[in-house]
Amino acid sequence: MKKMIVILSLLMATQLMASPSAKLKLTSYNAGLAHTFVMYAKERIPHVINGVKNQGADVVCLQEVWTKKDKKKIVKKLKDAYPHSFSKKIKQTRSKRRPTCRVKDLFGDGKFVQCMKDKCGGLDGDEFTQCIINDCGTALENLKNSNRECAQGLMAQVGRSTIASLWSVLNPFIPAGQFAYKGSTGLLILSKKPLKNTKVIDFSDISFLNRRAALYAEVEHGGKDHAVVCTHLTANLDGTAPYAGKFENWSEENSAQVEQLIGNTKSDKPTYLMGDFNCGFKDESNGLESEFEESCQKFLDAGYSDPVSSMSPECSYCNKNNLVNEGNDPKEFDNLLIDHIFVKNAQASSTAVVLKEKVQVKISRDEYVTSHISDHYGVSAEVE
Repeated sequence: MKKMIVILSLLMATQLMASPSAKLKLTSYNAGLAHTFVMYAKERIPHVINGVKNQGADVVCLQEVWTKKDKKKIVKKLKDAYPHSFSKKIKQTRSKRRPTCRVKDLFGDGKFVQCMKDKCGGLDGDEFTQCIINDCGTALENLKNSNRECAQGLMAQVGRSTIASLWSVLNPFIPAGQFAYKGSTGLLILSKKPLKNTKVIDFSDISFLNRRAALYAEVEHGGKDHAVVCTHLTANLDGTAPYAGKFENWSEENSAQVEQLIGNTKSDKPTYLMGDFNCGFKDESNGLESEFEESCQKFLDAGYSDPVSSMSPECSYCNKNNLVNEGNDPKEFDNLLIDHIFVKNAQASSTAVVLKEKVQVKISRDEYVTSHISDHYGVSAEVE
């Protein structure tokens, strides 16, 4: 009898000790390091680093780490906690035309630049953007149909001055880049475990404005290989930027990327698709609006579960976030759950929306502001 009790005790102790290691913790976080577009990007980087470190996840998928400098800093500062990392080398895709645009493509009656000058001259900020969308959409559509590389090259100059943007697309020596942020995907995987069989799933041919892609890697856990995928798909920019890509609109582009992602990650391995998918389900009881809902449904139809939506149904892109509303009326913005960890051939035991706190951000030598760490909150899941 005593032997039996000892054996049972040892079995129970072994099971308790094995329990924590049987779970793999994953975190996805859109860091919002879009300099000139999301406030305090440079100043928030130390808080992004601390926030990620404090999560204690086994694997982290970061989005919107657009610059090489920011990426190197994050990898270096988190090296002790996350000795393994993977990202795609930043490389711009340039148009095949030189110059990318001809003067007659842009100037003249009904042409895009002429329209901006005539209809939107003197405006700036949101008023300027709204003017372009409302009054110059037809001109951009015509430019897209006559010279799509010109339209894409012009839109890729976001954040630059008008003169610099025009010179880039009219430069007779160097073709204009086709993607913003010098062609960066903004993606970064950090891992406590060695990463193997890494590859990039490239969506460049079905991307407009930003280069979209997915980072694929495998980690060994519990005696088997698990596939971890980090991505950031096309956003819904209706009302923010006119669409001039290969499809009819932003929604169709996002949907095409979802289909390609699913097709390139078919496997019997436990598989986790992490990132900002820019799609989300409507959930009135939890105050969530829909966003490209058909795209999210494609993952469920392909056999993935969406544990964050079912277990932690709260916004990850929220109107109360100061980096979202930027001092405007929060009611003007929807609450969306567009950050996900889709799971297949495994089961999530717990999920959470994380990194929601505000911090003191130093913006000058003696000045601090209270701000969220990013315009997104993170999402986390423990899977068995």
